[in-house]
Formats: sequence, C-alpha cells, structure tokens
Amino acid sequence: MMSTVLMYLLFAVPLLGGASSLKWKFSSVAFSLVNVILAVLIFFNPPPVGAFFVDDVSKVFVVMNASITFIVMLYSTEYIKDGIVKEGWYYLLFMIYSDAIYGVVTINNLGLVWASLEASTALTVILVAYEKDNVTMEATWRYLVIVSMGVSIAFVSIILFYYDLHTLTLTSMIGRGEVSPITVAASLLGLLGFGTKAGIFPGYTWLPDAHTEAPATVSSSFSAVLVPSAAVVVYRIWEIAPFMTEYFLVLSGFSVLTASLMMARQKYFKRLFAYSTLENVNIGLIGLIVGQPLGALILFFTHAFGKTAAFLSSGVYMERLNTKKIEDVEKVGLSYPTSTSLFLASLAVTGTPPFGTFVGELLIFTTLFHVSVPLLIVLLTSAGIAFVSVNYHVTRMVKPREEKAYSGILGYISLASAILSLLVGLIAIGVVQ
Repeated sequence: MMSTVLMYLLFAVPLLGGASSLKWKFSSVAFSLVNVILAVLIFFNPPPVGAFFVDDVSKVFVVMNASITFIVMLYSTEYIKDGIVKEGWYYLLFMIYSDAIYGVVTINNLGLVWASLEASTALTVILVAYEKDNVTMEATWRYLVIVSMGVSIAFVSIILFYYDLHTLTLTSMIGRGEVSPITVAASLLGLLGFGTKAGIFPGYTWLPDAHTEAPATVSSSFSAVLVPSAAVVVYRIWEIAPFMTEYFLVLSGFSVLTASLMMARQKYFKRLFAYSTLENVNIGLIGLIVGQPLGALILFFTHAFGKTAAFLSSGVYMERLNTKKIEDVEKVGLSYPTSTSLFLASLAVTGTPPFGTFVGELLIFTTLFHVSVPLLIVLLTSAGIAFVSVNYHVTRMVKPREEKAYSGILGYISLASAILSLLVGLIAIGVVQ
C-alpha cells in the first residue's frame, strides 16, 4: 500500500512544483528534489503490479528522470529568462513533461504509455521553440511533424495489438505475441512509430535539429531521459513479440552506425552530442534485447549524467561566447570549470574507462559476441568512430588558442553532473566485479 502511495506522490509532486513555479521559480528545484527522494524510495520498494508496472528497468528510469530533472531545474534558475512564454510557464511545462516521462516508464497499459509519450511531445514543443528565432521555429516544426507522424504510426500498432490480444495491459501482453500477420505488422509499426521518438532509423532526423536549437536544459533532458524512455517502450514492444528480434537489432544497429558516421563531420557541438545520443541509446536498447539488462541500465544511467553535463556545458559556451560552432570555440574558449565539465562529459558519453558507459558497453558487447558477431563488429566499429570523433572535436574546444575566464555557478552544476557520471562508473565497476 505504501509503495503505491509513493507512486501517486511521484506524479503529484511535479504538478505542485510546476504550479508553484508560476510565482516562485525555485519551487521547481525544491519539488524536484522531493521527487528524487521519492524515486529512491520507490527503487527499493516498488509497487505491486497493477495500475503500475515497475520492474528493474522502470526503477532505474524513475530515479534517472527525477535526478536529471532536479539538475536541470537547478541550472534553469540561472539560465532561463523569458522566451516564447514567460519564465514561470517554462517551469510549469517542464515539470508536467517530467510527469509524462514517469507515465511512459511505469504505467501498465500500452495505450496510456502511448498517451504519455504523445503528451511529452505536446508539452515540449514550446520548450524546443523557447528562444523563438526563425531557425528554432523551423527545427520545432520538424520536431512536431516527424514525431507526431511516428506517434500516429505507433497508435495504429496499438490498435492491431488490441485486436490480436484483446488487452492493452502490458503484463498481460508480454510474451503473448504469436507469429501471425497481425502481430508482425503491429510489432513493425510499433518499432517504426515509437522508434521515431527513441532515435531509431529512419525517424530519428528530428533529433539533431531539435537538440541544436532547443535551450541547453531541454536538450539535456531530451538526451538523458526522453529518448531513452521511448527506447524502453520499443523494448516493451519487443517483449510482446520477441520472435521479431532480428528486425529490432538490424534497425538499432544501423542507427548506431549512421549516427557515428555523422559525428565525424559535425561543425556544431550540440549537434555532435545529439548524434552521440542516438549511438548510446541504440546500444543500450540492443543490450536489453540481447539479454544484458545490467549493462544496458548502467549505460543508460551513466549516459544520462554524462550527456546532461555535455549539454549544460554547451549552454554556458553558447551564452558566454554566443556561438554553436566548434571552430569558433577552438579560437576562443572558456576556462575551468566549464572546460573540465565538457571534457569529462565527452569521456563519459564515448565509453572511456572508468566511466559507466565503458562498463555497460563491455557487458553488452560480451553478450553480443554469443548472439551476432556481425552486429558486434558494426557496433565496435561505430563506437570507435564515435570515440575518435567526439573526443577530437571536444579536445579542440577545451584547448583553444585563447581562453576566457568563467567561474559562474552554471559551470559548476554541469561539472557536478559530469563527476556524477564518473562516480556511477566507479560504482558500476564494483557491482560487476
């Protein structure tokens, strides 16, 4: 009973925090901190299966969402000013959006999961367009059209699943899919539809544009929480019909390869990190599918803090240097702590030991060796390209020809997130050993 009450509180607190933030923006920080505590309690005491389905995957994602939301809200109080809407509405929309993410990863009904994911799109359209210039509005339009199309395809998938299985309760659907034209069609449409939001080829084209133009805080949450949470929904689709494994692995593998190739030629640092998200999330999804949940969850969790540090550091560079280009920062960069945060973040998201991404990828690749050697070769090649590309570009940024001093709180918040990603890695090494 108490665990169920905690779940309802988890959903209620962001609504209260968002409403309070209309009058006092620091309410979002206080209420999101409360949610971190609730998330940790739920991790150790998940509710019984019923309206909610909180398995090991969901527990990690609940803590992940709460933690990243707290970091982002803290950063936002110094970073966000009035944009396309008043500042208070930014906090309200963001907190409700974080609520939608809880729904995506915990509700035990595929239809309501779809509704939560669709709500996350509606709520974040204004957040992506927050800075309201022409380029931002174009990126927002692409985000809205492409993701809405994907979610519409996913809705057709849900209809087909219901027609075939006569239920949308996830715990009743998992493992029940049979080799039939309807189930095959539903699975493929679910992969394509939900995969659009999860950064899976071919629907991932919205992601680099939205990440590049959205405020750094929004980009952080997109990469750390939204895209991985959508990947969890794709994983649920696979759990319903695991005989479709080849299709899921092929599309995810191709997504990793194309994303890594795009990193090598990037000129904009936020776009670089957006493609890195595609690579990491798809490797994590592959880990879940091939039966390596521990490696996948370590990867997702470490990536969340590392990528948050990367985008929050990028926000400082954009604010202080008024540029999004790597070559501009190569000429004139920033000092500690922001440069250190960016460097640590690049190591975290590229699988450098002892960061947790290295541990997670190692576990996934070891398992994949027994499943598909060709796919393993693709992922190893892609990971190598991504490692060289990201760290080459970031090294250019943190070793500029000229350096401007900056020691503001925003740099230290992003540095703290980067250090957390390192600590997660050290803990993960201890757990694996």
